[in-house]
Amino acid sequence: MERLALRHILIDGDVIFVGKDTNKRLQMLEGHRLRSPHTKKNVVHGILMTDARERKEYWFTKEDIEPYRNQPRNDQMVKIPVLDAE
Repeated sequence: MERLALRHILIDGDVIFVGKDTNKRLQMLEGHRLRSPHTKKNVVHGILMTDARERKEYWFTKEDIEPYRNQPRNDQMVKIPVLDAE
């Protein structure tokens, strides 16, 4: 996984690892798919924040979209809840 992550970092520029479930498995997603939907508040660069500025959800596009396109609709997005240490 480390070799694959390094490859994507060198090619794409960034990757994001999110918890897939409570079994401590990770899912690697391309950083350019992390986007803010236009109908949600408190979403900063695709990350839903609480009032205390803690991460609550990640919002990714279902498919690759061009960076110059308008903000995607919610039905074009997948939200992934943040798994905390508790």
